[in-house]
Amino acid sequence: MTVDGKPHPHSFYRDGTETRNVEVTFKRNIGFAIKSGIQGLTVLKSTGSAFHGFVRDEYTTLGETWDRILSTDVDATWDWKLFKTLEDIKAIIPKFDAAWESAREITMSTFATDYSASVQATMYLMSEQILAAVPLVEHVTYSLPNKHYFEIGKFSRPS
Repeated sequence: MTVDGKPHPHSFYRDGTETRNVEVTFKRNIGFAIKSGIQGLTVLKSTGSAFHGFVRDEYTTLGETWDRILSTDVDATWDWKLFKTLEDIKAIIPKFDAAWESAREITMSTFATDYSASVQATMYLMSEQILAAVPLVEHVTYSLPNKHYFEIGKFSRPS
């Protein structure tokens, strides 16, 4: 993964599975609702993520950790303001590409550089940054399901 023009020392992404998506809904007398998104962006960082201080009960299966591998398949969607006419959409066509580039860059750089208290905290930070960077976006949704990697022990050759 490249962040600020340099390879990041412990964050990576898998090339080839990511798609760029759009959904448009038109309602007569209301207008066009547009959702843009990124799906299937697989990312991993080998350090810089924690998960602790959460409520524990009989259903809790994960232990607390202050440094862990974090890997996920990013699905991000951003909802644009309502567009009344097709001409309103045509007037901002270049902003769609710019928004996707911003959202992707924000997602990658925040994932790599944020010392994540939890995946939920990272999603919130990413969403805030997209809303600030793209004023025509009204709502951001992320899905970052954990892809767990557990240390199973150290092995050595028999003497």
